[in-house]
Amino acid sequence: GNHKGVLLSATPQNLGPRDIYRQLRLFLDETEHGLNIEPLGLEDYFRNAIRWHGYRADHENYLANFSVWEAGGRKGAPPIPPDNPNVPRADIEQVLTPVFIRRRRRDIRELYADAAIEGEPVSFPEPRLDNVEYRLDRVYSKAGSFEELEALLKRHRATRYRITDYIKPDAARKPAYRDLFRAKNRIARLMRALLFKRLESSVAAFRSTLKSLIRSNRNFRDALESGYVPVGSAATRLLAGESFDAEDALEVLRAEEESAATSKLFHSTDDFLISKWLDDIDADHATLKEMLGRVINIGPVDDDKLRVLREFLDKEDVKSGKVLIFSEAETTIEYLYEQLNPCGENPKIARLTGSTRDSATDIVRRFAPGSNPGPREVSPDTEIRTLLATDIISEGQNLQDCARILNYDLHWNPVRLIQRFGRIDRIGSEHETIHLHNMWPDTAVDVELDLTDRLHNRIQSFHDLIGLDSKLLSESERLNEKEMYGIYSGQMPEAEDSLDEVAANQRAIALLQRIQDDDPDLWTTIESLPDGIRSALAAKTTSAVYGVEGSQVPLEIDGSQMPLMSPSNLPSGPSPFDEPGPCETLVLLASGDVKGCYAVSVDEKGNPQPRPISPAQFISAAECAPDTPAQPLPQDTNERVMAAFESFQSDLTRRLGRARRRRPDSRNRRYVSRQLSIARAQVEPSEMAAIETLRRIFLGDLSPQVESALSEIRSMR
Repeated sequence: GNHKGVLLSATPQNLGPRDIYRQLRLFLDETEHGLNIEPLGLEDYFRNAIRWHGYRADHENYLANFSVWEAGGRKGAPPIPPDNPNVPRADIEQVLTPVFIRRRRRDIRELYADAAIEGEPVSFPEPRLDNVEYRLDRVYSKAGSFEELEALLKRHRATRYRITDYIKPDAARKPAYRDLFRAKNRIARLMRALLFKRLESSVAAFRSTLKSLIRSNRNFRDALESGYVPVGSAATRLLAGESFDAEDALEVLRAEEESAATSKLFHSTDDFLISKWLDDIDADHATLKEMLGRVINIGPVDDDKLRVLREFLDKEDVKSGKVLIFSEAETTIEYLYEQLNPCGENPKIARLTGSTRDSATDIVRRFAPGSNPGPREVSPDTEIRTLLATDIISEGQNLQDCARILNYDLHWNPVRLIQRFGRIDRIGSEHETIHLHNMWPDTAVDVELDLTDRLHNRIQSFHDLIGLDSKLLSESERLNEKEMYGIYSGQMPEAEDSLDEVAANQRAIALLQRIQDDDPDLWTTIESLPDGIRSALAAKTTSAVYGVEGSQVPLEIDGSQMPLMSPSNLPSGPSPFDEPGPCETLVLLASGDVKGCYAVSVDEKGNPQPRPISPAQFISAAECAPDTPAQPLPQDTNERVMAAFESFQSDLTRRLGRARRRRPDSRNRRYVSRQLSIARAQVEPSEMAAIETLRRIFLGDLSPQVESALSEIRSMR
């Protein structure tokens, strides 16, 4: 048809749901969008989606922390689950499914086998993963026993970042400290995590980080003794300076605070337990100094990790092609460049970091000239064969001239690793096979263990160091143990995000279209199935404790359709985000354009407990091959289906409350929406609240008098 399209990047959502909202508003009206969402306004709906997005992240952290707490023998107080958002469930998939097209690699392989680009069949290289092992304890053998070094890491508490621990009890409720308590000690945990990661990255990165922390520790102490507590990113920047002056820094913070009208950048020490804080800061300083003293004289000749890297690069199959080496730490990249290419004499070895970003275009062209053609051909004498890089090129670069990547650091975030691999794992690659190598740190106590136990030990060391917190260095970076086990066991996961549910929905539509085109007899059978037919299938699990999943096709009840799925008892209550379990009954209901998917378990008393699930979750659990054998239906299927139906009726009643009200004139709504959008771009910040109030008024019920007035105003323009 005559449709317009907007082409987006593979990652249209970086900071959260609001990214998607801003893109949708390029072509969708705030209310006259034709989407079946509640609340009706896009901005209101996405406001709820942001709440649920944050809740989901908090819930995932809670589950990870609870698992660690249980594995540690349930010592101390258990993690506290996050509060459920007090707004209706809102998922961006509900908005995107009708307007957003996404195809994943597995969808193209399975559903579009004959796809072609410029006449050439679409093909993907085959990824192979393996580990390059070295001994981390040998890297630090000159520092004494590795156990002693780890003990020093645990002793360091990053006290300089634990501001709320030192606020006097009678001052804790002051509004000025509200933001500090909201962040609590997360920054301290992140700094401890950073030190742990730099230890594994390279001895050069570890030394550099220790020196920075020591400098910041002393500068912060000077500020406390001068009577103020610096906070925020501006303070962090000043405290990192080598020529720090406490009085000059205070004047800078005061000036920035006044000019930017921002939140507090410093506090008086009057509300803080300064004497105790200074003692604890000095204790941290002593620990940092001891660690630095232990590693200060470790040189490249002592570096077992560097030795293993050299051996890897000397292998014939590696030397015959190009290799891209990634590290998270710029200091590590500089260290490796100095060791592999002293004085930069070899033009075939290059580095790309934040400090050399001005040369990025030239370096990328010299490394992958076939994928990045330019006005002049790259000379074989200057074509780069080995490129050392930070994540500055982990996104948005075509580097498929290369077929081999090495991750020099143990990677705690599989998503970032997949992004790196995506630089060479691209359509159009001339390589049938591409290789992803991961440096793997062992210690003396690990060498006799299998990979699973060794990875468990590394993860446990991380948890022991930073406590129960699966966030690492940002809101988006989380410790995903399941995917880590897969990656370091040689299994490449496909990049997934919250938009995958949209792709799963569209996969179901594509499957039905393929059945209609390729198997008319099966399609006729599907179309002719009468309402009320039920079936069951074996659960998609290897666990023996689970039962079967059942299904039925639509059954009309008072204008609503009831289908699908049933099993045995669920041992514990699932979360709102869990995939349907093999002990849950899946039910799909529809009335008009309102649809609802539910997974129904039973509580300890045998009462059905329905919970909403997404269409994509439903599709994933219900999908099976035509020859899948049916299983007996569980006895309580009807009770579970009726429980879901009652929940659906409740939701339907709420939605019909909006559907039954007299619809205001759509032209008036569009007119008001446009005018308010124009006003928001022009008014002063102090008037934004008034614009928001007007928007809420006009997006609600409009009285006949208001509609009449709007029509008159519109006609005068």
